[in-house]
Amino acid sequence: MNDIQLIKKVHWLAFVFIFAARLCVAEPMDSDSSGNVTFDEYCAHWTRQFNHKDLDGNGFLARAEVGNRHTFGQLDVNTDGKLDLDEHLNYHCKRFGQIDQDGNCYLSKQELSPQAAHWRSMSKFSIRKQPAGYTV
Repeated sequence: MNDIQLIKKVHWLAFVFIFAARLCVAEPMDSDSSGNVTFDEYCAHWTRQFNHKDLDGNGFLARAEVGNRHTFGQLDVNTDGKLDLDEHLNYHCKRFGQIDQDGNCYLSKQELSPQAAHWRSMSKFSIRKQPAGYTV
């Protein structure tokens, strides 16, 4: 196999992985396998994420444990240089309403699509507004 063939295979595998991840994004959150994610399931997911990132187990996330400096600044509301679970959940669980495009208090796999969530969070005028030609 030459370099070009290897690069094509790597690109194809990356495409397949990203496509599969978009289809399955709701499944880790959907604890009751209903096909939709409730507010409680969504917040439980972010609690698990916090505990997973808390590498030293001290109940706080340091800047290095969060990884993204921009995100850390948004999360650290009391500016003490560390995140507690309340700060983490306040940020992420407030986004539930932004992601719930149809307002039915459940998140579907389509609403949890990374692209759909990104565009709704970036909209300045309406969380329901999407760019022309954009489909989920």
